[in-house]
Amino acid sequence: MIEFCGIPLAHRVINGSGTFDAIAARRAFGDALLEQFPFAAFVSKTVTLEPRQGNPPPRLWELPGGMINSIGLPNKGLDGYLRHDLPQLAELPVPLIVNVMGSSREDVARLVAAFTERDEVSAIELNVSCPNVKTGLVMGADPSELAALLDVVRPISEKPLIVKLTPNCASPADVAAAARAARRERVDQLVDELIVQHAV
Repeated sequence: MIEFCGIPLAHRVINGSGTFDAIAARRAFGDALLEQFPFAAFVSKTVTLEPRQGNPPPRLWELPGGMINSIGLPNKGLDGYLRHDLPQLAELPVPLIVNVMGSSREDVARLVAAFTERDEVSAIELNVSCPNVKTGLVMGADPSELAALLDVVRPISEKPLIVKLTPNCASPADVAAAARAARRERVDQLVDELIVQHAV
């Protein structure tokens, strides 16, 4: 047994947001998925206030050394997630971490407040890493913007806050500066998008 942001976990393997569809997997494998769930906690796909269709296809490009994707964060929006996805994800046998993203500090604050009220949610991950939308680059690549966002959302919730950082900064020094800005705001954990994608 280990701890992650104060949450007891059976082992160290957690999925990256958007890399595993637990709802679709359960439709395919039934309750056998619950008996042999591969992750110690489940990180949901990104949730935004309003529904998003995502980017038009093609969304995936295979390369000799890997894959490029530009999915565009398709999701049902906050109301749809609460009504349809959360009840199903709450049945998973592991803690649930919800990934959120907004187009403004106020949007992110509304999402954090909504998930803070839900006992099914163990922690909240802030997606400031996504290069497919303007917000991810602005909030994640600029340390002062990231600090301003966290200054708004940290007082809202006592749940663990995880910040998914972006490598898409002007320089490696800016990535480190964003991490320091997050740490000053008492963020519980930092995740680098590059590390997450390479780990899955």
